[in-house]
Amino acid sequence: MSNPNHIVPISPEGYEIATTYLQTQSIEETAQKLGIDTVQVTQFLEKSEVKNYINEMYISSGFRSRFKLAEVMDSLIERKLEELNEAEIGSSKDILEILQFAHKMRIDEINAMAKLESVRKESPKQQTNIQINANPYGDSNYGKLLDSLLHVEDKP
Repeated sequence: MSNPNHIVPISPEGYEIATTYLQTQSIEETAQKLGIDTVQVTQFLEKSEVKNYINEMYISSGFRSRFKLAEVMDSLIERKLEELNEAEIGSSKDILEILQFAHKMRIDEINAMAKLESVRKESPKQQTNIQINANPYGDSNYGKLLDSLLHVEDKP
């Protein structure tokens, strides 16, 4: 999901608003701290590059970070293994449950990353544009002549 080397493109204004918003978690407080209107804050927060930046920061911070989570899981497994070795009592079931849970988390993360990549690579939907000209016969001299000849009765 989050790559520490991944650069999220964002304008300096968008960056300032996004970082302030991440600190305050409030549109009103962000506007007040930056001395701008709440409408401007909202408009910037709705931009896709600002949303992407906020999402990246949220996903990569604290225990939501897959690196931090993996570190905690490794530490927990290591402590549990030490505990089992020292006590010489207890079952391997405890460690298997933890490992099974860690494996499930990793598989879920891989599936989410694959889904995200497929969405990013998905081609844009087909779009059909229709042009409607004011003169149905075209804007050439021939089209203007046809229009004037066919609409003679419309003129007084």
